[in-house]
Amino acid sequence: MAKVLEFDPLSSIINVESILFGFILTVLTLLMQLDNKSMRTIKEYGRYPQLIGFNKTAAYSSFFAIAFTLVLILYPNGIDLSSPYCLSLFYAWEFVIALSFLSTYRFMRIFFIIAKHTQ
Repeated sequence: MAKVLEFDPLSSIINVESILFGFILTVLTLLMQLDNKSMRTIKEYGRYPQLIGFNKTAAYSSFFAIAFTLVLILYPNGIDLSSPYCLSLFYAWEFVIALSFLSTYRFMRIFFIIAKHTQ
């Protein structure tokens, strides 16, 4: 009998990713309006595009994690992991979720360092 993976907790993943997506976009808005010593230094050294790039990576990965999870929800009986196609789909989904959390973590660390130096 084939091992079947069911996706009941996927709505929780969508909720978490949606919150992360909103947070990342809000922080992007804040960063674009900041004009303190930390941001001037980042811009002076030419690192501002890299900072915005980190934000974009986190935002895009959260968006794709939401989209990928919505695709998996379309399989109401779960996916059959004995199928190479479904197994590839599952591994791709895991990769996107991991990328989302790691890129968001990377950006949050940088943002909190900037926020700490604004006080």
